[in-house]
Amino acid sequence: MPFRTKQVAVALSGGVDSAVAAARLVQAGWQVLGVHLLLSTAAPPGENLTALGYFLGIPVRTVDMREEFQLQVIDYFRRAYQAGTTPNPCVRCNEQIKFGRLLQLVQSWGYPFLATGHYARIAPVDGRLALWRGVDPGKEQSYFLHRLRPEALASILFPLGEWTKAQVRAQAEALGLLPYIQPRESQELCFIAGKYRDYVKSQAQGGGNRPGPIVDRTGKVLGTHRGLEYYTVGQRQGLGIAAPAPYYVLELRPAANTLVVGAKADLLADVVQVAAINWLAPTPAEPWQAAVRLRYRHAGVGCRIYPGPDNTATVRLDQPQAAVTPGQAAVFYRGDEVLGGGWIVSGGKS
Repeated sequence: MPFRTKQVAVALSGGVDSAVAAARLVQAGWQVLGVHLLLSTAAPPGENLTALGYFLGIPVRTVDMREEFQLQVIDYFRRAYQAGTTPNPCVRCNEQIKFGRLLQLVQSWGYPFLATGHYARIAPVDGRLALWRGVDPGKEQSYFLHRLRPEALASILFPLGEWTKAQVRAQAEALGLLPYIQPRESQELCFIAGKYRDYVKSQAQGGGNRPGPIVDRTGKVLGTHRGLEYYTVGQRQGLGIAAPAPYYVLELRPAANTLVVGAKADLLADVVQVAAINWLAPTPAEPWQAAVRLRYRHAGVGCRIYPGPDNTATVRLDQPQAAVTPGQAAVFYRGDEVLGGGWIVSGGKS
């Protein structure tokens, strides 16, 4: 089907951000199609979307992607915990579902562009399109988007990238959108309806709750853990170890059902091994200086990136950082530009 360049599909969650994104595109003269994804039974249902579409004058389609979401996100989440790592399902969902399967789908319908309510920007640099942080430092979401394919950037719109969350809320009220928006914010773990730990336990091998040894870095047994699903790297509370100084979780070893703990200083790392890097900027051939964020709320730290084979890298941090967590994403920046990112394999000391 041939494309008409002013046609855009907007992923509608039922929340304020995607609703305002759709409204902005309608105001700008785009022919807009709203698309709501059914991802899991625990995800918000996107109530009032038919009424929202009628109010905006746009059609709204619902697409059942629960099977793909189970395979690409929920199963990934379960495998990561079974391997003793900490997954990031939002990064995975953006890569595989929203800007993977959904982008392909809407383009097969004849819509060349896909828009979402993410707080990020796409703008040119050095003759190519690049991903940039959104302007609202408290809300910007470029960290979750680092696995977008470089060639897909030309097909993606982020209408809210230049706005703050406060401006978006004010715009929603000014446009009369509030009656059509679900009051609660979407959550990072949208597929978990109950308590996080209960869900992780239900996904663990053998149903979880398998007590095992707590050891220090030398292997000395210090106590017994309740089940590895109750712990994450950097955790201090809930260890149940009496000691003059507090212990922190350093490592989970699922094969041995063992929890490794140590002092706060043992959490610090200045070398990070990163794998499966997706480069949005031209792939570097030589070491280069950048900044890296090691989790979503991490402020970032200067680093030097030493590229390795097969999209791996050794990252040397300018300052040691605590709780470098295998399974989380390491995302590289040059100012506000996202250079790329990959999955943390390990952190250590040089």
